[in-house]
Amino acid sequence: MTLTIDRNAIDGLKAQIVLSDVIGQSVRLNRSGTWMLGLCPFHEESNPSFAVKDIDGRYVCFTCGAHGDIFDWVAHTDNLDPKADFLKVFRRVQDIAGDHSVATALPQHDTAMRGEKIKTDTEERRQKAIRHWRKGRPIEGTKAETYLRDCRGIRTVDFSGMPFRFIDDHERWIWCDQLKKPVMVGRWPCLLTAIQEVVPNADGKHRFLALHRTWFELGNPKNPQGKVKITYTEPGGKVRKIARKKIDGDWFGRGAIMLTGAGEVQATTEGIENGLTALELGPYKHVWVSVSLNAFATMPLLPVTRRLVIISDSDSKSRRDALMHQEQLTGAMHRQRLDHNVDVDLKPAPPGYDLNDWHLKQLLHHALATGQ
Repeated sequence: MTLTIDRNAIDGLKAQIVLSDVIGQSVRLNRSGTWMLGLCPFHEESNPSFAVKDIDGRYVCFTCGAHGDIFDWVAHTDNLDPKADFLKVFRRVQDIAGDHSVATALPQHDTAMRGEKIKTDTEERRQKAIRHWRKGRPIEGTKAETYLRDCRGIRTVDFSGMPFRFIDDHERWIWCDQLKKPVMVGRWPCLLTAIQEVVPNADGKHRFLALHRTWFELGNPKNPQGKVKITYTEPGGKVRKIARKKIDGDWFGRGAIMLTGAGEVQATTEGIENGLTALELGPYKHVWVSVSLNAFATMPLLPVTRRLVIISDSDSKSRRDALMHQEQLTGAMHRQRLDHNVDVDLKPAPPGYDLNDWHLKQLLHHALATGQ
C-alpha cells in the first residue's frame, strides 16, 4: 500500500509559502505590479520572461512555457521527478514551510500507525500554536489596537469577542537552508489571530485549529501603514525578504478566522484587515476571513448561510494577471455553490486596490480635504 497525502495538506503547505521568497534565492526577481519578473532559469535569455505570482503560488515562463508551483520548483532545483519522487519533494516543501504536521516517513504497510502519526503531529503543532496564543493578551489598549485603528483605518469596529490577542516584542523565526536549522530574524509587536474550526463541537464551541501571526511596527513616518519590512542576510551574504505574516497549524478546508458569528448573508475576505474593513464600511454584519485565495473554495459554511459574498482584491496590474485571478475566483464560486447549495456573489474591491488599501486612500483624501 502506498502512502497517500491529502490534497488539503498539499494546498495548506502552498498557502504558507511566499513563492517569490523561495525562487528569489536563486533567481533575481524584480517586481512588476503583482508579478515578480526575472531571467528564466530553464533556458538562456537576455530579456526577462520568467514571472512569479505569489497570490496564485505559480511561476511561468512566457518564452519556453515552463510553469508550476512550489512542488514543481523544488523538483527542478533538487533534480527530482515531480511524480516518482513526490514524497521527497513533499518533505522538502515541508522543510521550507517549517510545517511537518503531515507524516511522510512511516512504513507504508502500516496504515493504522501512519494515521495515528499524522494525528499526533497535527495535534502537537496545534498545541504549539495554542501555547503562543496563551502568551498573548486582549488587544484593547495595546499596540495591536493602535495598529488596526491608526495604521489600518479600522476606527469604529468593536474588537471585543473577536479572536485577537497581542504579544509585544515577539520573535520571528525562519528556516535557513544553509544552516539546516531555524534562525531568529528579529522581534516586533505581533497581532495574534485564531483560526477556528467552522463546524462547532458537541458543546457548540469552535475548536482552535491554527494561529495567524502578523508582525508590525509603529511610529515610523516612512511606513504609516505599519507593514514592517523583515529581511535576513544568509551565510553567503544574500539578503532574503521575509514575510511578516505566518500561519501555524492545520486549518485548510476546515477553518476560518471568524470575526463574527455566521449569518444568512456571509461575507468573506482573504485578509484580516480587509475583513475588518468590510465590517467598518458595511453593509455586512457577518464576516469571516478565508486566510488565502485558495481557501475561498474550501472554506466551510454553516447551514444558516444562504448567500456567500466573496469580497476579492482588485490590485491586478495587467490583463493576464487579472484573468488568472478571475479564473481562481470563478472556480471558488462554483465549488461553494456545489458544496453548500448557496448563492455566491463576487464583490471586488475598487480597481487597483484591495479593500483596506482603498479605504486608507479614502481616509487620506478626506483628511487632506478637511485639514484633519
